[in-house]
Amino acid sequence: MTDTILAQSKPVKKDASASFVTNDDELPTVRIDYQEATKQAIKYLIERVDGPVALVVGSKDSTINKRYRIEGYKQALQEAGKDFDEKLIFETHDSYAEGYKQSQAIADSGAKAAFVSDDGVAAGLLNGLTDHGVKVPDEFQIVASNNTKTTEIT
Repeated sequence: MTDTILAQSKPVKKDASASFVTNDDELPTVRIDYQEATKQAIKYLIERVDGPVALVVGSKDSTINKRYRIEGYKQALQEAGKDFDEKLIFETHDSYAEGYKQSQAIADSGAKAAFVSDDGVAAGLLNGLTDHGVKVPDEFQIVASNNTKTTEIT
């Protein structure tokens, strides 16, 4: 069983303009506050585990991860009085297989929890950890981000 949090920015007002975090600042879209969502998820995990919390994202260079998720991760750690360790950020391609493949490295890192930016990756991580003998959620907790159907079946 995994814990899942769906974080959303403040309700949209009728006259609100759309914005997004892309490499094209002129592209209008609607988004959640990725930085705040990541910060809340990390704080949630810090309060529940005795040990480091990992961040599992796609490319560290993508706009959403570089500008927002990683910054939210750092903010949550700082506010909790925890040290930032670059080794606890795991870069994946957004797929089940990537989550499974990273599971041993994440377990070996000493992390006791992870915020995972993709539900498929989170499912792979869950199954990989279980196959490596890690008891989830007793020994390791996972928070996934997308709230897709995948989280309902894991």
